[in-house]
Amino acid sequence: MFRKLRSDISQVVNTTLMSEDNHYYFLTLQGKYSRKSHPEYLTPKAHIKLSKPDAFDGLRIHTDEINEVIARMRLGTLTIVVVMDSMDWFPPTGSHAVRQIKALNRALKLKGRVLLRSAGLTPWYIKKFEEFGFSTRRVSARMPGTCIDR
Repeated sequence: MFRKLRSDISQVVNTTLMSEDNHYYFLTLQGKYSRKSHPEYLTPKAHIKLSKPDAFDGLRIHTDEINEVIARMRLGTLTIVVVMDSMDWFPPTGSHAVRQIKALNRALKLKGRVLLRSAGLTPWYIKKFEEFGFSTRRVSARMPGTCIDR
């Protein structure tokens, strides 16, 4: 474990300049963001956009189990769903993923999107999404030996 952590930290040190382009570690080390090292949503331009009265009207954050949340929604109401790591815990032989995919499909508007974050480079459940008519493509991936944060 320690060797793996040391390898990850080496990648950060060797491939980023923490004081200017790696706000994750800068914040951890300094306890604050700087004018050069901060997330995009803290820029003056983003502040103007996010300060508008209706900026978050279409956003809903749920922390309940995803199938419980979706069960309470009307059919075809969601345009984008962000699912973070939940399917990584499902057994490939069980029906958990299929139930969740069907529930997501039911809740999505026509041409709605599901954005998945996974710890795996090729999650087994991507094929299940394709079986239910979703088109899939990977947007980004952390390849072994590269920095996770940049």
